[in-house]
Amino acid sequence: MTRLNTNDLIGIPYLRNGADPSTGFDCWGLVSYALRMMGRDTPAYRAVASLPDSYALMTQQVAGGDWIEDDAADGNVVAFFRRRWVAHVGLYVGGDVLHTGEGAGVLLQPLARVLRSNGYTEARFYRWREWV
Repeated sequence: MTRLNTNDLIGIPYLRNGADPSTGFDCWGLVSYALRMMGRDTPAYRAVASLPDSYALMTQQVAGGDWIEDDAADGNVVAFFRRRWVAHVGLYVGGDVLHTGEGAGVLLQPLARVLRSNGYTEARFYRWREWV
């Protein structure tokens, strides 16, 4: 796995449905881009944040059959839940979470801070089923 330089991503603006560092990221776009840069191919993420039932769709995409719940490990996807729905995703990197915030863009923050400051009920870690 190629090492991801998170410093190159921090501060890139938030952009709903964004998936490109030159314009901005939403949480799905950031995770998808970062995984590609690390050489971890996954199916393309759908931009779901603007859809009416986005929590249900995100839950289906992350907790669906091709993702396997795993331990906290660098490069794994972190899914943040509100009750039973995935409300946000990020990437676990060195004990922190690389994720987006609407007002701040791309951030690298401790997991506990992301959970506490956004009202999420839990975080779960996932890896793509085809990763070794």
